[in-house]
Amino acid sequence: MSEPQQKNGVSRDVLTVMAGTAVLGVCGLVILLFAARALGAADYAVFGLFWSALFFAVAVLSGVHQETTRAAASAGVGSGERGTPLIRFALVMALSAGVLIAATSPWWVRPTLGAEHGELAVVVALGATGYTLTAVMCGVLAASGRWGAFSVLSMTEGLGRLAAVAIVLALALGTTPLAWAVISVYPLMLAIGAWSVLRRPGVTTRVPDSMGRLLSNTLHTVTAATAIAALVNGFPLLMATFAGDASQETVGAMTLAVMLTRAPLLVPLVGAQGLLITMFASPGRSPWPLISKLLVGVAVVGVVLASLAGTLGPWVLRTAIGENFSLPGHVLAMLVVSSAALGALSLSSPALLAANQHVAYVIGWVVATALAVFLLWVLPLSLELRAPLALLIGPLVGLAWHLGALARHSTKDRRSDSHHYARGETAA
Repeated sequence: MSEPQQKNGVSRDVLTVMAGTAVLGVCGLVILLFAARALGAADYAVFGLFWSALFFAVAVLSGVHQETTRAAASAGVGSGERGTPLIRFALVMALSAGVLIAATSPWWVRPTLGAEHGELAVVVALGATGYTLTAVMCGVLAASGRWGAFSVLSMTEGLGRLAAVAIVLALALGTTPLAWAVISVYPLMLAIGAWSVLRRPGVTTRVPDSMGRLLSNTLHTVTAATAIAALVNGFPLLMATFAGDASQETVGAMTLAVMLTRAPLLVPLVGAQGLLITMFASPGRSPWPLISKLLVGVAVVGVVLASLAGTLGPWVLRTAIGENFSLPGHVLAMLVVSSAALGALSLSSPALLAANQHVAYVIGWVVATALAVFLLWVLPLSLELRAPLALLIGPLVGLAWHLGALARHSTKDRRSDSHHYARGETAA
């Protein structure tokens, strides 16, 4: 295949994946806005915490998707007779996730959702189980280059969830049925994903890695994903913990603002992790031209969105949600810039995973999270300034670590190639 054809193929893949993740992100935003308007402050607090808990678990388990993509991509096309069946890996991870969430629910349900909403822990556990199974399917599709089917799953998740939530809101059935509506889309996704994987031969369903190796690598990616989830999905809970003397109204407004400013950049980038891993995994290809373009792109998009948030954001919040959710324009702009920093860190991650640098990948995210939490705790500023600064500085330090690790790995590879070349010359 010629280079222009390769570039056109990559461009089509990028557009296909971005279309699916854009639909998913927009649908999530619409759900949050509709729920805020329909439920009122008290019920929305419960639904918002359920949403945060579910998608904290989903973000943690995205590490399963990343490791599946890496393992299936490195295995090549086909499903050989030896190795580990990915369906077995999927079932082990899904069952483990559901049991862990259910077993730990006595420690997190009461202080967050309240004892009267304990049944929501079951919904979170089942939702995490369903997501894990779909994550493995998405990893298989990504590794096999089935980006059309991959995008269909993203669109199905977004549109299916929006339709189910809209029905429950229209019927005013309450918070618990609304939570069930959020996870009701997973059985449909599993059916579509299974059909996409099985209907054609040549899709990798078995990998040479042992189950132990898969679980070990997944532990690394899930650890990093936990740090990611703490910075994205779980950050509202951390922010409330370190709110200090900020009013409950300010905490609520900041919680919604953090969630809304994360989605435009991070949802597409998280959804494109499988595509990015396969792009960085091309044999003999330096990661630096691609990562440079991606980092410049996210910086430009971040500046544009920050300008829009700073000028139009306060009016949009007052008009769409209510006066109690209004925040100054500079706070919204800072939150968008911090989202771009998180996006940059999300772009360096697949480059390290493709290079099999799992430990460096984990360290970068853990450092970013630990520093962000520390700054959120100690900075002598208002919550409106502490939160975006913590979310900006932490990820930038993590990004610096990732790029340094990638540079060290690239230097090592060049030295290894030079050594083998020199030996070949001598032998000749």
